[in-house]
Amino acid sequence: MSLWNDIKLLYGTPKKEKVKLSPEEKKRRLKRTLKAVLFFSIPMVILYFIVAKVYTPVIVFSDSVNFRVGYLDRTLDVDKNLYLYTYIAFPYRYEKNIKDRIYVKEAEGMTFIKYIACEGGQTLRVDIKTRKFFCDGEFIGKGREKFLNGQDAKLFVFNGKIPEGKYFVMGDKWNSFDSRYWGFVDKEDIVGIVKPLF
Repeated sequence: MSLWNDIKLLYGTPKKEKVKLSPEEKKRRLKRTLKAVLFFSIPMVILYFIVAKVYTPVIVFSDSVNFRVGYLDRTLDVDKNLYLYTYIAFPYRYEKNIKDRIYVKEAEGMTFIKYIACEGGQTLRVDIKTRKFFCDGEFIGKGREKFLNGQDAKLFVFNGKIPEGKYFVMGDKWNSFDSRYWGFVDKEDIVGIVKPLF
């Protein structure tokens, strides 16, 4: 008999189709059903973990980017797939020795998602009076004067050619906490490229 017939006999069928089964037969059919479920579910679970290792689902809780769900792709070659406006994921590092990163204890251990606004080889310029940032002469964003908690927003000031292997990153929203305040992201810190879904 088919698996579907086994399930109908175990869990009920219309009255005219009901067949009385002995306890041993019920156990045998239940065992057969469980084996079939495991046969299909175990490969699916294994496949899920393989895919999750490479394509990690991302839920964005911050308001700094324009999407809420995406996936982190670790398969892409960072050297070949990093270009302007690519979203990248990287851990925020709280290190006292790094001068070009702001010291915000609350951000320690967090993973940030930002897009590349200016990259190595391009010229970054900051107008301190207007708090405006320019990449190769084009306006890319403006730094705010205060953070949401009322703390003064000290700008990251850099004027010149960005060193190779470093990226100036930003969020889509005005309140993004990004390179305008703590500086460049190093290529070796990037854990993957984020593809927005919705």
